Amino acid sequence: MKHLLFILVLIITFVNYSYSQHNILQDSLLGSYNVGFKHKIVTDYSRSFGNTYRPVELFIWYPSDDKIDTSFNYTNYIQIKDKNKNLDSLILKAIEDSGLSKDKNLILNNYKGLKTSATKNAIIANGSFPLILFAPGGTTPGYLHSVFGEYLASYGYIVVGLSALGNNVNSRWPFDQTGLNLHIDDMSFAINYLKHEMAQINIDKICLASWSVGGVSQTIYAMKNSGIDMFVSLDSGIGRKYGIEMLKESPYFDYKKLNIPYLHFTGTQPDRFVVEKTNELFDSIPSVAKYSLIIKPFAHQHFTPQFGIINNLVSENQDKILTNAYLNMCYTTRVFIDAFLKEDNNAQIEWLDLIKIK
Repeated sequence: MKHLLFILVLIITFVNYSYSQHNILQDSLLGSYNVGFKHKIVTDYSRSFGNTYRPVELFIWYPSDDKIDTSFNYTNYIQIKDKNKNLDSLILKAIEDSGLSKDKNLILNNYKGLKTSATKNAIIANGSFPLILFAPGGTTPGYLHSVFGEYLASYGYIVVGLSALGNNVNSRWPFDQTGLNLHIDDMSFAINYLKHEMAQINIDKICLASWSVGGVSQTIYAMKNSGIDMFVSLDSGIGRKYGIEMLKESPYFDYKKLNIPYLHFTGTQPDRFVVEKTNELFDSIPSVAKYSLIIKPFAHQHFTPQFGIINNLVSENQDKILTNAYLNMCYTTRVFIDAFLKEDNNAQIEWLDLIKIK
């Protein structure tokens, strides 16, 4: 199939964002459902984790019919695993990790003002909802894609983010085949757990979504398992040379097995680290519904809320272009998923118009 490459540069102007309200997502951007959120740590007794059994951490966003708005501040995500630690120190650590170094007191206050669209432990709506599973990128936490999770949940999806864990409590996630296999086994356990614990999940409709090296582990998982229906890459490692090299080391590597709708985003701005890009996977997979979109204002880090839109909203000089580009990416991805996972006719028409195919 001809390489379908499109330039997506704020084509969809559907939001005039106002940070003064402190809402990361304005109500006008959200779907018809309210958003529930749960944090769970479940135990996989079939695998070890040092001297104990392996924990699998899940951040779950889902559609809810609850009408009471008890949404919480974004900082709750940061503190969720470190409840006994000082919140300011955790935020300052997030600021440092994100590369923000100017007025830290201003940034600290701005962080505390950010409001999510999710309500903790809200009652899940009745219905059958597709599952979107976000893989971690390296050592990243499961809330990394919280903004995306809240947005998609409001449109009738159950969205789950996995945290990246090493082999024991004191080890970092290993950047090699061992680490990829940890991701893959965590994904397999999570899907099986969710299938039995959340009756509202439509297990016949599963989309994998990823950023950075998480795309490599998810691609191997999709090649290994036939029950995956869609793949969304947010500038993930499968668009980079290192990712293809890691992919080819797996015994499950086979481009022909990735015959599902596929959407890949990348940017054009300089990355913090120079990592060579490649279109090899995109050109090699047999899918007839594959698209590669370029978001010009983005570098690699901008594809995650934590390092992208959140950093932008708490900084001294907010860049509306970056904010709008992120929200437009959420919208574009949702139309793609509606069109090819839900197989919604109106979304399919909207998708073709969106990417300007006539």
